[in-house]
Amino acid sequence: MKQEKLIRRNDREAFEKTRKEFVQLELVKPDGELRLWDSKAGGHPYLPKGIDYPLNQAGQPLHLLAQLNLGKLPKLPDFPDKGILSFYIDLNDDVFGMNFDQQDDQSGFRVLFFADVEENEEYLVTDFSAIDKHRSNCEYDVLEGGEYLIKGKASSMYIATGDYRFDEVIGESSLDYFERLAEEEMPEGYEEVDDLYNDYSNPEGAVHHQMGGYPYFTQMDPREGGSRYDTLLFQLDSDYDKASEKYAVIWGDVGICNFFISESDLKARRFDRVLFNWDCC
Repeated sequence: MKQEKLIRRNDREAFEKTRKEFVQLELVKPDGELRLWDSKAGGHPYLPKGIDYPLNQAGQPLHLLAQLNLGKLPKLPDFPDKGILSFYIDLNDDVFGMNFDQQDDQSGFRVLFFADVEENEEYLVTDFSAIDKHRSNCEYDVLEGGEYLIKGKASSMYIATGDYRFDEVIGESSLDYFERLAEEEMPEGYEEVDDLYNDYSNPEGAVHHQMGGYPYFTQMDPREGGSRYDTLLFQLDSDYDKASEKYAVIWGDVGICNFFISESDLKARRFDRVLFNWDCC
């Protein structure tokens, strides 16, 4: 684990207590059209017939940001072992449906969960022509590269530098911690505090698509002490696709998006209470 060498020896027990499993996600351009039940960013959603398509308050369609087929991804504690988790946002809104005053207000975004996955298209909505037409006329989008397959691998991490609980758990701010590390035990191969901070913050690379674990931000953690939203449900980062020379995903000025849920609601499979946040530089 890359983060281990960036921790003071006397502090390793405290950091070890913060270790969380997560699923590192990767966006891959598919060779052909993805199936309705695949894990994906963009494209057509998994939607059983008889289920209303999600709309905003004005009656306009929301659009699929991503969906996760949990039965095809590595397992996480408290997360469902199977089912499809879908995330929709508002592409007619310059903040994509996020309500700054009440970030768990799902009138501008939506999280849907289907416990049982039907793979017979006879029972699924397959005609999204009206939705596609609406999306093509939307003023905003975050998925510039179209549809991407989502793959996942299991990993683990220590508490992230931007998590509001860092001070509480470690006893000082993340910046103060790494300044002290540089003064007392500068790890081999490092000369600058910024390098320590950045490498700890990016143990798996510069792109942070993930399910579970600790969140990343370009600004500040929107949660506060005592927040019910203690669990990162899903995170989608800005991601530059070198092959197409365009962003697969971009949030404003190269930002990041998070969806949070409470541990108790996650265990109860209650996804109507989710906090949606995104920020950028």
